[in-house]
Amino acid sequence: MSPRVEKMVVPGILRSVNGELKRDCKVEVDRLDHGHGGPFTYDKLHVIDYSDNWPVGNYNVKFGGTSERLHKKDKDGRYYGGHLPPATLARLSSTSQ
Repeated sequence: MSPRVEKMVVPGILRSVNGELKRDCKVEVDRLDHGHGGPFTYDKLHVIDYSDNWPVGNYNVKFGGTSERLHKKDKDGRYYGGHLPPATLARLSSTSQ
């Protein structure tokens, strides 16, 4: 059975790897409900307020007690990241139930 997916928006801080650029942001994550009474898990993150004039490159976003690496890779200015690691998923699950 596929998990039910709910999108959540959480506050975060976006900063350049060198620390020169920093701003508040909103991060969207997918909350997964596996339907077996266990804890929720989380996956897929991205910054939803991405309109800025920062250059293409690597960035970090801090939210929910963790920091994840993102990459701003094209002219549309969007920030791309991967999947959340299990420790982050567990921490977010325990704070949002």
